[in-house]
Amino acid sequence: MAHEYHHSYVRINPKELSPGSVLISPREDGNESGFTIYTKTYTLFGKEADASLSESGPNPLEYMLISLGTCTALALKKYAKDKNLELPTFHIALSQHQHTAGEESITHIIREIVMESEIDQQLQEELTEIVNHCAMYKTLSGGFMFDTKFIPVNAQDSLKETA
Repeated sequence: MAHEYHHSYVRINPKELSPGSVLISPREDGNESGFTIYTKTYTLFGKEADASLSESGPNPLEYMLISLGTCTALALKKYAKDKNLELPTFHIALSQHQHTAGEESITHIIREIVMESEIDQQLQEELTEIVNHCAMYKTLSGGFMFDTKFIPVNAQDSLKETA
Protein backbone atom coordinates (compact mmCIF):
# COMPACT_ATOMS: atom_id res chain seq x y z
CA MET A 1 0.00 0.00 0.00
CA ALA A 2 1.46 3.36 -1.04
CA HIS A 3 1.86 6.03 1.62
CA GLU A 4 0.31 9.35 0.74
CA TYR A 5 1.51 12.72 1.87
CA HIS A 6 -1.43 14.68 3.25
CA HIS A 7 -1.52 18.35 3.95
CA SER A 8 -4.39 20.80 4.13
CA TYR A 9 -3.70 21.92 0.57
CA VAL A 10 -1.85 19.09 -1.12
CA ARG A 11 -2.10 15.33 -1.52
CA ILE A 12 0.73 13.54 -3.30
CA ASN A 13 1.14 9.80 -3.65
CA PRO A 14 4.91 9.16 -3.58
CA LYS A 15 4.42 6.29 -6.04
CA GLU A 16 3.46 8.98 -8.58
CA LEU A 17 6.83 10.70 -8.25
CA SER A 18 9.00 10.74 -11.36
CA PRO A 19 12.20 8.69 -11.25
CA GLY A 20 14.95 10.85 -9.76
CA SER A 21 12.47 12.96 -7.75
CA VAL A 22 12.06 12.91 -3.98
CA LEU A 23 9.50 14.20 -1.52
CA ILE A 24 10.59 15.20 1.99
CA SER A 25 7.79 15.33 4.57
CA PRO A 26 7.50 15.79 8.32
CA ARG A 27 7.51 12.52 10.24
CA GLU A 28 4.02 11.30 11.13
CA ASP A 29 5.19 9.59 14.34
CA GLY A 30 5.82 12.80 16.28
CA ASN A 31 9.62 12.71 15.87
CA GLU A 32 10.23 16.41 15.39
CA SER A 33 13.92 16.07 14.49
CA GLY A 34 13.23 13.68 11.63
CA PHE A 35 11.70 13.60 8.18
CA THR A 36 10.22 10.94 5.94
CA ILE A 37 11.90 10.77 2.54
CA TYR A 38 9.92 9.29 -0.32
CA THR A 39 11.20 8.23 -3.72
CA LYS A 40 9.17 6.47 -6.39
CA THR A 41 10.21 3.11 -4.90
CA TYR A 42 11.44 3.64 -1.34
CA THR A 43 10.53 5.25 1.95
CA LEU A 44 13.51 6.36 4.03
CA PHE A 45 14.03 8.43 7.14
CA GLY A 46 16.33 11.35 7.76
CA LYS A 47 17.29 13.45 10.76
CA GLU A 48 19.15 16.59 11.68
CA ALA A 49 22.92 16.21 11.56
CA ASP A 50 23.20 16.59 15.34
CA ALA A 51 20.09 14.61 16.33
CA SER A 52 20.96 11.84 18.73
CA LEU A 53 18.21 9.36 17.83
CA SER A 54 19.92 6.77 15.65
CA GLU A 55 16.61 5.11 14.74
CA SER A 56 15.63 8.32 12.94
CA GLY A 57 17.79 7.38 9.96
CA PRO A 58 20.88 8.92 8.37
CA ASN A 59 21.43 12.67 8.42
CA PRO A 60 21.74 14.60 5.11
CA LEU A 61 25.55 14.40 5.04
CA GLU A 62 25.41 10.64 5.63
CA TYR A 63 22.93 10.29 2.75
CA MET A 64 25.39 12.18 0.52
CA LEU A 65 28.16 9.75 1.49
CA ILE A 66 25.81 6.78 1.01
CA SER A 67 25.06 8.02 -2.51
CA LEU A 68 28.74 8.47 -3.37
CA GLY A 69 29.71 5.11 -1.86
CA THR A 70 26.94 3.26 -3.67
CA CYS A 71 27.79 4.92 -6.97
CA THR A 72 31.46 4.04 -6.45
CA ALA A 73 30.68 0.39 -5.69
CA LEU A 74 28.40 0.09 -8.72
CA ALA A 75 31.03 1.65 -11.00
CA LEU A 76 33.66 -0.82 -9.76
CA LYS A 77 31.35 -3.82 -10.21
CA LYS A 78 30.27 -2.73 -13.70
CA TYR A 79 33.85 -2.10 -14.81
CA ALA A 80 34.97 -5.49 -13.49
CA LYS A 81 32.09 -7.22 -15.26
CA ASP A 82 32.66 -5.36 -18.56
CA LYS A 83 36.41 -6.13 -18.48
CA ASN A 84 36.01 -9.69 -17.18
CA LEU A 85 38.14 -8.74 -14.16
CA GLU A 86 37.98 -10.64 -10.94
CA LEU A 87 38.32 -7.91 -8.34
CA PRO A 88 38.90 -8.89 -4.73
CA THR A 89 36.07 -8.24 -2.32
CA PHE A 90 36.08 -4.56 -1.45
CA HIS A 91 34.56 -2.21 1.09
CA ILE A 92 34.16 1.53 0.73
CA ALA A 93 34.62 3.76 3.78
CA LEU A 94 33.63 7.41 3.47
CA SER A 95 33.84 10.39 5.77
CA GLN A 96 33.63 14.13 5.35
CA HIS A 97 34.99 17.17 7.15
CA GLN A 98 34.00 20.81 6.80
CA HIS A 99 36.79 23.39 6.55
CA THR A 100 36.22 27.13 6.64
CA ALA A 101 38.62 29.51 4.93
CA GLY A 102 37.40 33.06 5.42
CA GLU A 103 33.82 33.14 4.21
CA GLU A 104 34.26 30.03 2.07
CA SER A 105 33.30 26.59 3.34
CA ILE A 106 34.96 23.57 1.78
CA THR A 107 33.82 20.00 2.25
CA HIS A 108 36.63 17.43 2.18
CA ILE A 109 35.37 13.93 1.38
CA ILE A 110 37.64 10.98 2.13
CA ARG A 111 36.81 7.85 0.12
CA GLU A 112 38.81 4.75 1.00
CA ILE A 113 38.36 1.63 -1.11
CA VAL A 114 39.58 -1.26 1.00
CA MET A 115 40.51 -4.33 -1.05
CA GLU A 116 40.68 -7.67 0.73
CA SER A 117 43.76 -8.54 -1.30
CA GLU A 118 46.46 -6.58 -3.13
CA ILE A 119 45.95 -5.08 -6.58
CA ASP A 120 48.77 -3.60 -8.65
CA GLN A 121 49.39 0.12 -9.12
CA GLN A 122 48.21 0.15 -12.74
CA LEU A 123 44.84 -1.39 -11.79
CA GLN A 124 44.53 1.09 -8.90
CA GLU A 125 44.99 3.95 -11.35
CA GLU A 126 42.43 2.49 -13.79
CA LEU A 127 39.90 1.97 -11.01
CA THR A 128 40.49 5.47 -9.65
CA GLU A 129 39.70 6.89 -13.07
CA ILE A 130 36.55 4.73 -13.28
CA VAL A 131 35.20 5.71 -9.85
CA ASN A 132 35.95 9.36 -10.58
CA HIS A 133 33.51 9.11 -13.49
CA CYS A 134 30.56 7.81 -11.51
CA ALA A 135 27.55 10.13 -11.53
CA MET A 136 27.76 11.14 -7.86
CA TYR A 137 31.47 11.94 -8.04
CA LYS A 138 30.87 14.14 -11.08
CA THR A 139 27.93 15.82 -9.36
CA LEU A 140 29.80 16.49 -6.13
CA SER A 141 33.03 17.64 -7.78
CA GLY A 142 31.27 19.94 -10.25
CA GLY A 143 29.62 23.26 -9.59
CA PHE A 144 26.10 23.55 -8.31
CA MET A 145 23.25 25.77 -9.37
CA PHE A 146 20.17 25.94 -7.17
CA ASP A 147 16.65 27.13 -7.95
CA THR A 148 14.55 27.44 -4.81
CA LYS A 149 10.85 28.23 -5.15
CA PHE A 150 8.21 28.78 -2.51
CA ILE A 151 4.86 27.49 -3.70
CA PRO A 152 1.75 29.39 -2.53
CA VAL A 153 -0.92 27.42 -0.68
CA ASN A 154 -3.35 27.74 -3.58
CA ALA A 155 -0.91 26.27 -6.12
CA GLN A 156 -1.65 22.57 -5.50
CA ASP A 157 -1.63 21.68 -9.20
CA SER A 158 1.77 23.26 -9.89
CA LEU A 159 3.23 21.50 -6.82
CA LYS A 160 2.04 18.13 -8.11
CA GLU A 161 3.65 18.85 -11.48
CA THR A 162 7.03 19.70 -9.94
CA ALA A 163 6.98 16.68 -7.63
